[in-house]
Amino acid sequence: MERNSFSDYRAFAYDGLSLEEAEEIYCAMYQNLDFSDEDIKEIWEEMIGRALRYSAVRSGWLRKTRDEKIRDDDERTNLHNQFINSVDQLIFLQTKEGKDVSWGRALGSSRKRVGDLACYIALFQGLNGR
Repeated sequence: MERNSFSDYRAFAYDGLSLEEAEEIYCAMYQNLDFSDEDIKEIWEEMIGRALRYSAVRSGWLRKTRDEKIRDDDERTNLHNQFINSVDQLIFLQTKEGKDVSWGRALGSSRKRVGDLACYIALFQGLNGR
């Protein structure tokens, strides 16, 4: 199938989390946090760190050789799993406290969408850090 423009390619190739969805999920996630709760604060900081580490590996993935991908695949998967675990912990604690976790339902359980969220969080952190 021939593609004529970048936007055509994006529509064809992309089935993950959109920027708009990520922004809504991130804002809803953040707004429901009680940073006076040390457990929530710790999980949030851990999740951000894991998002940054995972997104760094993922963003360099296309530049790796086949051998490098084979060598680094377990690390990438492990970082992805750690980020997913942090998101799940945050959902669990917020549910336990009676907070709105509709953002978790909006995100869903697709590994691809959750990994995309990690990359968007890295983007948001980078832009907020200026």
